[in-house]
Amino acid sequence: MQLILIITGFATGFLATWIGLLLVNIKPNLFKLAIVAAFYSVVNGLVRSFTMPFGSHFIILLAVLYIMIMVSWKLGLFRALIPTIFGMLVLMLCEALCVSLVIRTTTLDISSLMQGWNILWAFIPEVFLVMLLIYLINRFNLHVFDFVNINLHNLNNFKYSRYDVISMLTGIMLVLLIFQFMLNMTAVYVYPSHFIKSISLEDVGILSTILMITVFVIIVLIINQLLVLSSKENEYLVQLAYLSTVDELFTAIRAERHDRINHLQTLYGFIQLGNLNETRK
Repeated sequence: MQLILIITGFATGFLATWIGLLLVNIKPNLFKLAIVAAFYSVVNGLVRSFTMPFGSHFIILLAVLYIMIMVSWKLGLFRALIPTIFGMLVLMLCEALCVSLVIRTTTLDISSLMQGWNILWAFIPEVFLVMLLIYLINRFNLHVFDFVNINLHNLNNFKYSRYDVISMLTGIMLVLLIFQFMLNMTAVYVYPSHFIKSISLEDVGILSTILMITVFVIIVLIINQLLVLSSKENEYLVQLAYLSTVDELFTAIRAERHDRINHLQTLYGFIQLGNLNETRK
């Protein structure tokens, strides 16, 4: 069992980090990815060997991956949260799809599928599905955020802080979506004995409603922040056009000044040579 946790932990850490960074337009180094995945797999084996309340394993492993991404790629507190949540969310969605397909096409149920090596029936297709998504993201240069260009541009402090607010709100929304997804899985598969022992299906419905309302409010806040940024961008473009016009006028003035100096130098040369007729012309 410990070997399975190490294998699945390595693949999870590797793929979640890889696809999460690609979605923020960071092309990670494979060697660095392997180091992060190896550390994550060791922690995964250690953490899951202890009995903890529902969600504790996931939160601890998510925090470990978050810290590893933040340290390895030198991202800020808020920016490191986005690829971490993106990567885990994509893996969870792929896992749900593969688990559903395996249950529908085989004689395994959800409880037996999660026991021992049976998990590979769903985990191997999940790995191939995530690798396909990684190929498509690389092939078509798809990303949700562009951390590279934002790091390269020297934005003022106001824009930088507002961008961090959007990143933080997006991260919180993705975390809530993950918990919403976990609650939905519990309700669909009616599997509270292993996942949520202390929460009834009625409470799951209430929590799901609260989470969806919270996510909606956060989406509204993000849209508001994006509208403000769009307004600032329009102001920046207007100023850029104005500066471009001023620069063109300055270039034209310099060219005219150069021509005037050439004329004066020609007159001075004629006078020095005593060529008065040419000077008069």
